[in-house]
Amino acid sequence: MMEVLGNGSFWLALIGGLLIGGVVGHWLGWRLSPRARTLAELQALQQRHEEYRREVSTHFSRTGELFAQMAESYRTTYQHLAEGADRLADGGRTLGPLSQNPLLTHAPLPQVPPPARTEPDEG
Repeated sequence: MMEVLGNGSFWLALIGGLLIGGVVGHWLGWRLSPRARTLAELQALQQRHEEYRREVSTHFSRTGELFAQMAESYRTTYQHLAEGADRLADGGRTLGPLSQNPLLTHAPLPQVPPPARTEPDEG
């Protein structure tokens, strides 16, 4: 083999092969190391956590909307009952003027915005 490559070319090929082998070996070792697996697991967990946070935010936003609808429905039902009592009750035994009833004078419930997104501390 010495005659084919010559003395200088042999050493150059040997050093080049060792360098390439070292770089490939180092890269494979890092990819297969516990640290790389741990980092991949951490990234997967962070992604799942972010998806969970979005799902919780969506859930509570919808819950707020449903409570607002329920409050409005209750207000409408109460108003219907109060008007019926005013109209159907005898001798002034009613709930009083509707305009004075605090359940009917409140403005609709405000919409609750989703919670502010916070980024985890890098550390």
